[in-house]
Amino acid sequence: MTEESKASATVVQGNEQFLRALVGDKYARAWVAGFGSWTGGFAHKELRHLNPKKAAYVAAAFQKPGSTARSNRNFESGWLVVLDDVGTKIDKAFVDEFAPEPTYVIETSEGNFQYGFVLTEPVYDVRKWNAFYPLMKETEFAGAADNSGWGAYKRLPFGLASKPGKEGFVTRLTHWAPDVRYSIDELANALGFDLSEENVARIDMPGLASAASSDWMHDLGYEAFAELGWLKSDPKENGWVDVRCPWEHEHVGGDRATGTAYTCAGGDGEPDFKCHHAHCHDRRWRSHVLPLFTEMEETRHVVHEMMFPPLDDDEQEKVDSFTGPADAVVEGNLLDELRARLPAYARQYQKKAKFDARVYDDAARNAPSLIRARIINGFQRDIATMIQAKPSAGKSAYMINVSLAITYRRPDLIGFPENMEMDFTGDVVLVSNEDSHEEVKSRLQAAERLFELDPKDQKHKIHIVADSNITLMRRTADGTLKPSCKSLLKHLVQIADKTEIALVSIDTLASAINGISENSNDEMQEVMNFLRDLSSAAFASMVIVHHTSKAGAVSENPDMYHARGASSVTGAIRSGLAMSGPNDQDRIAYGWNDEQAEAFVKIGRVKGNYDAPTRGLKWFRWETMPVHALDPRADTGELTMKDVGVLVPHAPTAVAGDTTRHDEWVQQVADAIEEHGAVKTTGRSENIPGTDIAAVWGLRQKNARERLNLLLGAGRLSIGTVRIGNYSAQVVQIVPAEEDAAVF
Repeated sequence: MTEESKASATVVQGNEQFLRALVGDKYARAWVAGFGSWTGGFAHKELRHLNPKKAAYVAAAFQKPGSTARSNRNFESGWLVVLDDVGTKIDKAFVDEFAPEPTYVIETSEGNFQYGFVLTEPVYDVRKWNAFYPLMKETEFAGAADNSGWGAYKRLPFGLASKPGKEGFVTRLTHWAPDVRYSIDELANALGFDLSEENVARIDMPGLASAASSDWMHDLGYEAFAELGWLKSDPKENGWVDVRCPWEHEHVGGDRATGTAYTCAGGDGEPDFKCHHAHCHDRRWRSHVLPLFTEMEETRHVVHEMMFPPLDDDEQEKVDSFTGPADAVVEGNLLDELRARLPAYARQYQKKAKFDARVYDDAARNAPSLIRARIINGFQRDIATMIQAKPSAGKSAYMINVSLAITYRRPDLIGFPENMEMDFTGDVVLVSNEDSHEEVKSRLQAAERLFELDPKDQKHKIHIVADSNITLMRRTADGTLKPSCKSLLKHLVQIADKTEIALVSIDTLASAINGISENSNDEMQEVMNFLRDLSSAAFASMVIVHHTSKAGAVSENPDMYHARGASSVTGAIRSGLAMSGPNDQDRIAYGWNDEQAEAFVKIGRVKGNYDAPTRGLKWFRWETMPVHALDPRADTGELTMKDVGVLVPHAPTAVAGDTTRHDEWVQQVADAIEEHGAVKTTGRSENIPGTDIAAVWGLRQKNARERLNLLLGAGRLSIGTVRIGNYSAQVVQIVPAEEDAAVF
């Protein structure tokens, strides 16, 4: 190995850069793990959470989309071959002389090396892939043959050796040639064997699934093109079928005749796609067509059905035994699938879900606890939060602000300082049983427009689940309660395949339970237990939007005790927010009459087990923002506008020292005296002509008296008495300003 090749290894600054250089666009699909946390996860989520003081690993093969277990049935393609234990189990000088040049070399412990060979083309035949190392053991390179299966972990260059007796050794990259690659057959021949069908067939592979590991994807491609009506021929003998090109509008003149594209409809190996037009030269099945079908409204259900096939007979029998539609059964493994997609750091939080009696001894006393996975005050991963208010108070609109605050990392949208740290952010899922998809979408559009948000600045996505009548739990035929949101869980699993979920909102709780007594502590406790399990499995903040009781609806200061239904709901949540309009004290403090007060909403913390005790309020003001809307009655799809309400954070100013407001109110009194002759303190003295102060200011009598006392104390008004015959009344008088008083 040359000094130049050793020196070149220094250009790699981390495991992420290392993987991106080797697998390019497939970096996010690489499966990585740390020593002791062998379950692992996808690189784009897991890599940053690996312990830098432990060994780090990457799987030598990719898995099928939607899978997490490294089993033969989940094998998609192999991309990396490694000669292991070079220097300890096989002579390093022999390997350097007779093996081809590797893509990289990593010293994993003192004098022990791994030689990595990246393939020019992935290997999709699982039998051929699994036969490589057994056949290699028949050669002089037997000592370097890995005994593990197709998904064996290989070392990454940055980390510390962790095996007993080798702890603390700093792993290092000693050779780096990322452009040096081989086909699987070239590599086998260079090592002294061949991967002929005869050789592969004689290798015993018990329990191995069929070599056609990507059949489901072949079917997906064929069905998706058929769904769009883009098939131009039946499948041919070679397994290909003529189709329309999805990008034919980019062909010169929109040409279809000579722009024939193909997709593989069956057979072994990776499905492929080819269009002969120059515009489509680099567009292939995996990089372009499959992502397109995943996003297109016409075909995304095909992708979903292929990834989540119909129930088998046993599962269907379970479904049929319950009341309600097929969505009324949640198989336990769906929660397990969610947990399996969590990054390693999140699984540390899952340990608390299992009962484990522990002694608080010195070991426990000296061990640090986990930090709280707080997104922002009031919203924390792995717990349930409730937002309660009377109907039409603005709960759903507030959740729009919360969603945008998290996905844009803009805490100011919910009343916090703009520079306030937001942690544990991720995608947001809005489940709405009360508003349609169109309504939720228009609210998001209006808020983005009003707050002048640029979609390019959005760090995470918002997913809308509406028009589906999601039911969390149902009562089954035998009277027991069962989770019943299978479609929602599948959707969450799909999201978790790509990214982390920070928050899931259920709007409203009452609409998401079917045939369950909202006032039963026992039944609602089961609902809350399921929500707790779901929050834990997704490692997300589970937010339930809830209504207040009848007493709470008329209360101007709602608290946890005003939530509708069983107390087990408020007992189970760890964070609670209550929304309401201004009360009498607010109207007085801020000088609002009844009409003005309707434009304001306040939100207060009424429960916060994991936050510092606080009763601080956040104020919001309703504003109207017009957005574009389509009139479906117009044949031409006429665009019009519709007004959408948006909650805007607001900091109201107390009127006690606001002389401008004082001047306004005093002038209103002066105008009323001029018009009516007198302004009485109450309206009871009917025999004295004039109006009363509450009517002048448009306030309730109690609130008008409070404002009057404020202006009396400020020396702006005074009280006098008017007598007419046997009748008298207290009237409001204007106190002249000092410069005016000098005139008299």
